[in-house]
Amino acid sequence: MVVMSSRKPVGVLGVTRWKMSAVLVAISLGGLSAPPAQADEPGAFDERGGNIFFHEPDRDTAKRIDDLIGRFAEDSVRARTASRRELEDIGYWAVQPLMSALENEEPPIRAAAALTLSAILDPRTVDQLRASVERETSHPFVAGFAALGLARYRDAAAVAPLRAALRSSKSIHTLRAAAPLTLARIGTPEAQTLLMERLRSRVGNPHVKRARVLALGFFPAVALEANSPEPSAALRSGLRGKKRELRHAAVVAYLVATLRRTDTRDVLMGLLDREKQALVISPALLGLSRFEDSGTTAYLSHRAARSAEDDVVRELSCDLLVARNDATALPDLLSILRSTSSARLRASAVMVLGGIDDESASAAVLERFSAKSPLVRAAAAVTSVRMPQKAARDAALRRIESRLRAGDSSRDVRHNLVEARAVLSGERATAVWREVGAERLFHLLFRPYEERVLRAVNLAAEDALDLTKIQNLQTDSEVIGAGDSEGDGSGDVGSGDTGNGEGPGVPAGPNPPGGSPTPKDNQPAVNPPSGPKAPAVGSPRIATWQELRDLKVDLQRRPLFGVEDLQ
Repeated sequence: MVVMSSRKPVGVLGVTRWKMSAVLVAISLGGLSAPPAQADEPGAFDERGGNIFFHEPDRDTAKRIDDLIGRFAEDSVRARTASRRELEDIGYWAVQPLMSALENEEPPIRAAAALTLSAILDPRTVDQLRASVERETSHPFVAGFAALGLARYRDAAAVAPLRAALRSSKSIHTLRAAAPLTLARIGTPEAQTLLMERLRSRVGNPHVKRARVLALGFFPAVALEANSPEPSAALRSGLRGKKRELRHAAVVAYLVATLRRTDTRDVLMGLLDREKQALVISPALLGLSRFEDSGTTAYLSHRAARSAEDDVVRELSCDLLVARNDATALPDLLSILRSTSSARLRASAVMVLGGIDDESASAAVLERFSAKSPLVRAAAAVTSVRMPQKAARDAALRRIESRLRAGDSSRDVRHNLVEARAVLSGERATAVWREVGAERLFHLLFRPYEERVLRAVNLAAEDALDLTKIQNLQTDSEVIGAGDSEGDGSGDVGSGDTGNGEGPGVPAGPNPPGGSPTPKDNQPAVNPPSGPKAPAVGSPRIATWQELRDLKVDLQRRPLFGVEDLQ
């Protein structure tokens, strides 16, 4: 039987021209009956199933694998990220050397090997990851990364080694935080039993507490009271916790546990009535937004217009109105535009108004083509294509033509004006919008509820793994823009947002509704705070938290939870 790479079919990687010629000659003579042991044997090949595959790489590829693993010890995030990506692409041949590194190398290399093996998803690695979970008791990250690798496999047999490792007095916080998230992905009755055991055990680390409460949401049978939308005693404990971060994790867990229920409004309103922290209010508002009645619209619009409210809450409340197209919100939206609210809030209000079939709403959008804020002008362009009245769309086209003739000072706004003109004039049906500033307003607003919840879950998982303190991914412009383009959907986170994540560097934009806000304003910059010059490629590792940087890069590219976990 031909053994194939777990990622994609592998051909004759690294085979020289004379080796390929020998392979072609052998094919013409009828082939061989068994796959070879070495690619360096020029006549060795296997063409069954339409693929040529060597069990072992040629010498050049083997050396390249060893060199890439060696770069895990460098102090450059970019170098380590590129090395992991290349090893993932090599796939099958890289697995055995990575397993050896996970068992025998220094801790930084072991941690990176665990991340890489979890990305390749080759079943040969599972036993090695289980062994690492049980064996690692000294380094703070290796066992936790191995546990997250087992989460990628949804390895039901991982419950036993996790139980053994967690019973040890030497198990460390990263493993204790990763274990509940792994159990949430496994989802078996045995995983539920172990999670409940851990919830009953005392723990002082706040990140571990948040991980346990978050994981509870993936087991509705124990997260909710029987046949009711009320949270169980275990979840209520988190909802009433003293720390807002714990309450936030509990609300996100509640959203996951009740994703298929339609009777949660009273519980959510009760949470909103007593909660004062924006961090906790945000996911509760997200849960409330599922209800499409005018009463919910009025509640959201009132919170958006309330000047005494936290800006994060106001902006989120307005964002959640965009897809509703409900004129109930009209008075509050117009009052937002007349106020000195943030540009982000006014832009969101413009986006909401664009979907309301009302002349005053359309007039307010048209007026914003001349707004001082580039973000508000861009919002007017983006939403002009969805205005219900033809007369309003025609008027918008005239405004756009005028604005383009006059010249807009913002390149991103000009791009959106051109895109809107193409749609309004019938040249094409869809547009590609360009964000203005760091807000990524247009990217986030039209996500369906399930994707918003999923992104909130993945951000809460990052928080439980103590990744929010990693603001600079290396110091760090060298990672920005170096990764894959963002997908849509979340995986939130990414989420890229499909479960596929944002690129490997900084988060692409602000946390979505229900996500974990960053301090103060929930608006992280596209470029992280500047730091010391990034270390040169090949520099030995000296900076702290490098393993956590690698994990954050990995989770932004491949969020831990996907849509299938919410089923």
